[in-house]
Amino acid sequence: MTRPYSLLLPVATALCFEDLAHLHQSIATRLQSELEKSTCPERKVACAIIGFRSYQFDILSIATNGAPLDTSNLPLSLHKKVCVHAEDRAVRNLPKYSDEYVLVSYSTLAPCHACSDKLLDARIRAHVYISDYDDMTGSEHLLDEHKPVYRLSSYGRLIPLDPDVRLSVALHYEEKD
Repeated sequence: MTRPYSLLLPVATALCFEDLAHLHQSIATRLQSELEKSTCPERKVACAIIGFRSYQFDILSIATNGAPLDTSNLPLSLHKKVCVHAEDRAVRNLPKYSDEYVLVSYSTLAPCHACSDKLLDARIRAHVYISDYDDMTGSEHLLDEHKPVYRLSSYGRLIPLDPDVRLSVALHYEEKD
């Protein structure tokens, strides 16, 4: 299986996740362009799961929220009940070789509680989101499990939700759980 997107990161002796503003901004731009594919009429969300290994990263999975089937005949009130969340789809689309990577998820919206459980099951090491969700219990759940959660600022900087929980080890020295 070929990887959909790969980029070599600049060589550095201590490649720190929080300092890769250009990387975070390029992933955010890619997520914003994916939003057009969302079929949910209420809220459009995109999620990508990025695999970091050595000095490179790969977009292993990218998905949007929407209906799992044709819902053109359903009333608008039922669309929300049948929509599959973007994080759920991204986790389901992860390739089998993802065990080789340190996984970080990016989404256009902070995850709900159910999606945070799915991200934890997929062994996500950190989560980055662009916009706050009405209910922030999903992000709090990730923090409770000692997974760093960041909000991505408009200029590419990561703002930790809890400064005490960080992905502080250089990425190329990270050990898998």
